[in-house]
Amino acid sequence: MSLIKRYFMVFLPLAIFMQLLPSYSGEQEEGEADFSGTLELDSLILYAIEHNPELESLRKQIEAANSRIPQARALEDPMFEIEVDSVPIDTINLSEAMQIKYTATQRMPFRGKLSLQGDIASKSAIALKDIFHDREREIISKVKKSYYKIYLADKSIQINRENKKIMTELEEIARTKYSVGEGTQQDVLKALVELINLDNELILLEQEMESARAELNRLLNRPSLAPIGMPRNFEYKELKISIDSLQKAALERRPILTSLQNMIEMNKLALALSKKQYYPDFSTGFSYGQTNMGRDRWSLMVGLNIPLWYRKKQAYGVIEAENNLKSSMADYEAARNLVLFEVRDSYLRVSSSFKKLELYKDGIIPQAEQSFKSAIAGYKTNLIDFLTLLDNWRTLLRFWLDYHSLLAQYQQDLSDLEFAVGGTLSEISGE
Repeated sequence: MSLIKRYFMVFLPLAIFMQLLPSYSGEQEEGEADFSGTLELDSLILYAIEHNPELESLRKQIEAANSRIPQARALEDPMFEIEVDSVPIDTINLSEAMQIKYTATQRMPFRGKLSLQGDIASKSAIALKDIFHDREREIISKVKKSYYKIYLADKSIQINRENKKIMTELEEIARTKYSVGEGTQQDVLKALVELINLDNELILLEQEMESARAELNRLLNRPSLAPIGMPRNFEYKELKISIDSLQKAALERRPILTSLQNMIEMNKLALALSKKQYYPDFSTGFSYGQTNMGRDRWSLMVGLNIPLWYRKKQAYGVIEAENNLKSSMADYEAARNLVLFEVRDSYLRVSSSFKKLELYKDGIIPQAEQSFKSAIAGYKTNLIDFLTLLDNWRTLLRFWLDYHSLLAQYQQDLSDLEFAVGGTLSEISGE
C-alpha cells in the first residue's frame, strides 16, 4: 500500500474522528465560574440553584403551568358559518341561491365550570412550585455531600502522604539497625512493602477525588473536567435541636408536603367540577340571511346539551374524581410518614456520628498517637520488634482516616437532615 493511499484510508479518517470527539482542556472557559481555588460552599450552592438543568426544567414547567390558567378560564372559540341555501341543481352559480345565511354561535359552559377549571389549573401550578422548592433543597443537599466527599478525599490524600514520610523514616531506621547488626533485613523489606501499599492507596484516593469532582461539576452543570479546588477546614458543632422540634418543623416546612396538600385541594375542585358536568352547557347563536325573495331575515338561537348518558359518562366522571381525591390524600399520608422517618433516621445518624467523633477526638486518637511514639522509642532501643511498630503505625493511620471519614459523614448526615426538614438547621434553631 502506497503512503498516499494509506493516508487516505487510515490517518485521514482517524484525524476527522479525533476532531469530532468532545474535548475539554481542563482550563476555565470564558464566562464559566472559577472554582479552582479554595471552595466556598455558599457560592457552590448559589451557582447550582442558578445553573442546575433539573431546576431549570422545573422553572420552565412552572411557566407552562401558569400559562394554562388563563386558558382554562377562557371560553371556547366562537363558530362562524356561511350557508348557501337552495342553489338550483343545474347550476353552480351561487348568486342564484335563494338565501345566503351567516351564522355566529358561542358555547357557554354552565355557571361555575370555567372558574373551577381555572382554580384547578392554578392549584396545579402552585403544587409544581412546591415540587421545585423540594427539588431545590435536594440539589443543595447533594452539592453539600459532594463538597464533603472532596474534603474527605483531600484529607485522605494528605494523611497518605504524611504517612509515607513517616514510613520512609521508619525504613531508614530499620536499614540503619540492619547495617549495625541490631535489626534484620526482613524489617527493611516490610517497610518497603508498606511504602508500596501507600502508593497503591494513593492511586485509589486520587481516583475517588476525581469522581467527587466530576459529581460536583455535574450538579453545577459544568464539564466533568472543569477545575475544582479544595474545601476549607472546618469545625464540627453539636446539633442542639430536639427530634420533636425537627419533626414539627418538617411537617410545616417540607415543600413536598405542601405540594401534596395543594394536590388534594386541586382534586377537591376537580370533584366539584365533575358534579357540575350533570348540568347542561348552553349555546347561543345569531344568523343573518340574505334572500332573493324579498327582505333579508335574521334569527336568534339558544340551545343546550342534554346529559342523557349521564350514567355512563358523568357518573363515572364523579367516581374517577373521588378516587383521584382519595389517592392524593393517601399520597399525602405516605409522604408525611416518609418525611417523619427521614427526619428521625437522619437525626439518629447525626447523633451517632457526633458521639463517635468526640470519642475519636478526645480518646482514641490521642492514645494511639502516644502508643505509636512509645513504639518508635521501643524499637530504637530494641524493646519491641518491627512488626509491633508497624502494627501501631497501621492502627494510628486507620484511626486518622476513620476520624476524617466520620467528620465528612457527620456533615453529610446534617445535609440529609436539612433536606428532610425542608430548611437549614440555623433557620429552625433561630441562630
